Amino acid sequence: MSVVVFDTRRRLPTGMRLVCGIAVLGSVIALGCGRKDSAPAATLATSSSPPPAVDAGSQGDWAPASTLDPEELGRLALREGSAGLVRGATNDARRRIAVLAMAYAGDLEGLPLLADAAGGRDAALAKEALEVAAALAAEPRRPLAAEDALEVREGCDKLRALAQDGKAAQALRLGALRVLRQLEDRGCAKDLPVVP
Repeated sequence: MSVVVFDTRRRLPTGMRLVCGIAVLGSVIALGCGRKDSAPAATLATSSSPPPAVDAGSQGDWAPASTLDPEELGRLALREGSAGLVRGATNDARRRIAVLAMAYAGDLEGLPLLADAAGGRDAALAKEALEVAAALAAEPRRPLAAEDALEVREGCDKLRALAQDGKAAQALRLGALRVLRQLEDRGCAKDLPVVP
């Protein structure tokens, strides 16, 4: 068996280098031909112009998730994050999308939104919000940033108020209690009411 060793110190002859250079240049030119600019030069942004304002919850970003498909809800949660979902919940339809997408956010930053939805007029949305909150509360604990701890506290306070509300449906009150007990290590299980 013979081993071929290339001497890297040897250079190609000048004619061969010229032919290789022309071949590479020709292929680059051939690949670049036929491409059209996606935007005319006059509409391109310059460095002095500010970037266009983007609404965190713009309709185009939320449209695919309006089908309530779990994959689309997950994509929305990854793209927007919990804070973006909270900001984007501007009407009833988007609030439902935000509540369902919150299950894929993986943190408790949206707990106040879930607690508000649980205490709202829409019974189906209230049930879904409590289910999402329970699922998030059951996930393994991650360290909280200081601002997240404030939102968890706010969400716990709203859930405690729902659990104490004698006018709320018993199923909702029990659901709120369940979430509070799951968040006991976050300080949410203090002074829990007894639901008859």
